[in-house]
Amino acid sequence: MMMIQDLIRQFDPFLDSALAFIPRAAIAIVLMLVALFMARWASGLAFRGLGKVRGMRSSAVSMIASTINFGCVLLGVMAVLNVLGLGQVVFSAIASLGVVGLMVGFALQDIIKQFVSGVLLLLSRPFEIGDSIKVGAHEGTVTELELRTTRLRTAGGDDVLIPNADVYLATVYNLSRYPKRRLAVPIQLPFADNLNQLRAQLLEEVRRIPGVEQSPSPSVVCTAVADQKVSAEVRFWVDGEAPDPDEVTTQVIVAANRVLAST
Repeated sequence: MMMIQDLIRQFDPFLDSALAFIPRAAIAIVLMLVALFMARWASGLAFRGLGKVRGMRSSAVSMIASTINFGCVLLGVMAVLNVLGLGQVVFSAIASLGVVGLMVGFALQDIIKQFVSGVLLLLSRPFEIGDSIKVGAHEGTVTELELRTTRLRTAGGDDVLIPNADVYLATVYNLSRYPKRRLAVPIQLPFADNLNQLRAQLLEEVRRIPGVEQSPSPSVVCTAVADQKVSAEVRFWVDGEAPDPDEVTTQVIVAANRVLAST
């Protein structure tokens, strides 16, 4: 009998601690459930509200909604740790891992840089999904803007992934921003007195080519003289949404060759 009483006395502190912990655990559970509910409600509200904003892309809406969801859950976790009395312990452990955190920060700096660049691209909107752009040596149609990379589909069918930081820092040519694009074909004209007549013949042939816009009208511009030759450019405009501007350029070259061969 005395042994049983001794065992009960030894377990009394644990029982008292357990009974004292139950209310805090219940509060912690309620707080976590509230945090999860608020995260789902706030992210859903942001998703529905921002989805109605004209010009706001779905990728930007999803990213903002996910960030709100993560923030609400993180606040809930911090509140739960504080209620359980573990907040100070966790913060002390994090502080003691400062060196490790610094090393991890260096390891993740490239990922963070790409993420921030992706956010800035979403906000500044230099291009949209489906636009034809040129970034450095890469040219193609934007198929997806991810948090780390911008994905292009080239005219040759290649799938190109460019880091967002490179896109953000580079000069971006948006080839779809305006409805018309000007193209140019360099040619060599003979050194002759009838140069204006030759230019007029070239313009007449170019205007007949399907796909060449009449306004602005095409032009033949002389750019240099060297070795008894006149360097010139046949400049013409095409519809920015034309299915095959390369074919129009080819027909311009064929027309120029036909005119020059007859001189």
